[in-house]
Amino acid sequence: MTASEWETVHNFLYLSRYVRSAREVRRTLERHFPGEDWRVLDFGCGEGQNVLILRELGMETVGLEVAPHPIWRKAGPYFKTYDGGLLPFPKDCFHAVVMFGVLEHLGKGDAYRVFQDRRLALLKIRKVLKTGGLLFIYNFPNKYAPAELLNRIFGLPGAHRGLERQGLGEVVSLIANSGYNILKAGRSGVLPAYIGRIFPFVREKIINRYPGQLDKLDKFLDRFLGRLLGQTNFVIAQKT
Repeated sequence: MTASEWETVHNFLYLSRYVRSAREVRRTLERHFPGEDWRVLDFGCGEGQNVLILRELGMETVGLEVAPHPIWRKAGPYFKTYDGGLLPFPKDCFHAVVMFGVLEHLGKGDAYRVFQDRRLALLKIRKVLKTGGLLFIYNFPNKYAPAELLNRIFGLPGAHRGLERQGLGEVVSLIANSGYNILKAGRSGVLPAYIGRIFPFVREKIINRYPGQLDKLDKFLDRFLGRLLGQTNFVIAQKT
């Protein structure tokens, strides 16, 4: 297992956030598609942990990634590879598409080119969504977050660069200009979970030793301070 795999699977603060987001996906689907058998696409699924979490919560979920991941062999037949062209699914087949920390990595070049590349990806996703289908964007780095400022000042590893960081308004504008109606948008992630990646002893001695207490603190801080201090942007939108 690589360090990346270990961190995603074993950092309990990350996992609690993934589960919280997956539950939000389910609640939103219950409102918009009550009584249906929900089909969900995890676009850019990486190691695949969110596919398994979503499936555990009752959503028929498939993960899509540009290259197969070694963990997939242990996780089940729920994953497909993608060459960057058209999505390998029929039109109007998913109730929801989720992107966990993916959209910020799409696109190369200047700001205009990056915007167009990301918009093209969102338009491809729109084609495979049902009418009224839902798009969930999570973990898009907020360039105004205090943690990002500290990363830049001290040169800490893991800091996002350039257009990988954007303000919430920029992310909302991108999605709205790609044929979606914005249902909800905000910031979250006040506690710096990435510290567990930089300093493994913090993960083992603090984060994973007190998961319940940290989860409660994480939710409390996001509720009252997330809008100002959240490290990531999130958007929930609907295909128009």
